[in-house]
Amino acid sequence: SASVCASCSRATAYAMEGMTVREMMQQQYEQRRQQVMQSVDDVLNSEKCDVFTCLSNGYQLQSLYDQAEMRVFEENETLIAEGPGKYDEVMVHLSGRVSKQARGVELDELEQYALIGDRAFLFQEAPLSLVACERTEVLVLKRALLDMLFGEDLPKVFMP
Repeated sequence: SASVCASCSRATAYAMEGMTVREMMQQQYEQRRQQVMQSVDDVLNSEKCDVFTCLSNGYQLQSLYDQAEMRVFEENETLIAEGPGKYDEVMVHLSGRVSKQARGVELDELEQYALIGDRAFLFQEAPLSLVACERTEVLVLKRALLDMLFGEDLPKVFMP
């Protein structure tokens, strides 16, 4: 098979085998998703995030690799604000220091690989604020991914 690129009076033909194209596309995908995939592996290997330990099959893991996202918060940015809100995602703390605050009082810091926003996700109200003390990276899991991974068992996953 061949691809043709035509512009005005000139045409250029490119030819590649199907397997070569698939391999190139797979490499490009893996390069784009490398940081997410490595972060997911780090969380899984830590065994500190109960949500990830509930995953039981290859389809769930591949969905996590495919749909999880990275997000960066800079110093003094709020990850989650105390109080009611619309929460359609949870996060996993990867790196950086994050302060837990309730009614403006600093409590302590979040541990690495801690799940962020699970209560806010379930009840649409955050019991406390989380503020980045320095540049902080999180892995983001959106509602559609969580629903696909856990279905109607999702509340049980967050509140065993």
